[in-house]
Parts: sequence; C-alpha cells; structure tokens
Amino acid sequence: MLLEGVQTERAACLIGEKLRLAVAEPISWQDKTITATLSIGVYLHNAGETTDAFLDHADQAMYAAKSGGRNRVVAIT
Repeated sequence: MLLEGVQTERAACLIGEKLRLAVAEPISWQDKTITATLSIGVYLHNAGETTDAFLDHADQAMYAAKSGGRNRVVAIT
C-alpha cells in the first residue's frame, strides 16, 4: 500500500498498526470464527530514489515483517 502525504516513519507505522489491528478482528462466518493476520513493511521514499529501488526497499520491509514473526509492522530505513 502506498500512502501519499505521509511524512514520517512513525506516522506510517501508526497507520499500519491501525490496519493490522482492524484486520485482526475475528469474523463470524457459517458457525466459524475466522481470524487473519497482517505483516506490514514500512519504507519512506527518499528524494531522487528510483521507482525500482523504492519498491525493492518496500519489499525488503515486508519480508522483514514476515520473517520477524508475522502479524507485525516493521520499518526499515
């Protein structure tokens, strides 16, 4: 997910955490309870950075969240 206008890593992480918690809410469906987890990587675009480099760093952040135990928000710089 790309967040236009987010200026700080902290702000991006707070948005990610709100989203992670919202997804974690159990859903009742056909006499079952479904729960989901979400791993979110946060990376802020740097001035002059190419699109490919930006997406590579964002991908690294997501994999860091997954490998760190999943269901978390992880920021890289």
